Amino acid sequence: ADREARMSSTMADPGRIEEEGYWLDLAQGQGLGINRPHVEVESAFSSPADDTDVAVAQKRIVAEGYCQLAPGKVVPLNDPHHLVENLRRGIESLKCEGWPASFIFLYDEAWVLAGRMANLMRRVSGNEISFDALAWHVDQDRGEGGFSPHRDRQPDDATSTFRADGMAKYTTAWVALTDANPDNSCLYVIPKAHDPGYEAGDDEEGEEDPMSLALPTKESYQHIRALPTATGGAL
Repeated sequence: ADREARMSSTMADPGRIEEEGYWLDLAQGQGLGINRPHVEVESAFSSPADDTDVAVAQKRIVAEGYCQLAPGKVVPLNDPHHLVENLRRGIESLKCEGWPASFIFLYDEAWVLAGRMANLMRRVSGNEISFDALAWHVDQDRGEGGFSPHRDRQPDDATSTFRADGMAKYTTAWVALTDANPDNSCLYVIPKAHDPGYEAGDDEEGEEDPMSLALPTKESYQHIRALPTATGGAL
């Protein structure tokens, strides 16, 4: 009934979507806010990961092109603010109202999570946040799935996008708000050693596509790695 009333009110007055109150009403009871003072506290953006976690992540990215972080490294396991859970519920509410999942970035808490991840990635890679932030809601019951194989931000000169120590100058981070596994669309990767285009770049004008080069034989498909990630974990 509440959802129908909101939708009816919005349809009658589309200008409501420009009002802060509309979005606060939509997130009512989910621990999400807009322009709340607590997000200005520096500790809200700190990551629980220690120096050992950072060193392991650095080594893994340079060696294999990716790293995986267990739950509790981005947001504390016993987070009193229930940040991950609140964001999950907020995205579900947005989807129920017909809004894209990425509209969760209207709320402070999405930027608290982004800030935590940005601080951790700065320690790991030396890269600053680009504010290219997205969220996804994959509904398995509706037959939805994730992305086809792809490479983020293929540059013209791929070799120039790595530092002398092998660390990439552009890194992508993803945090799981629910358990992600092979049954419901977790991420898969081809490690650096088995991906000719990782450092050299892809020949977009060539006859062979990057996947064919990375997986030239039936046996090479064993190099594909599924990365099941529990709630609060990250890649």
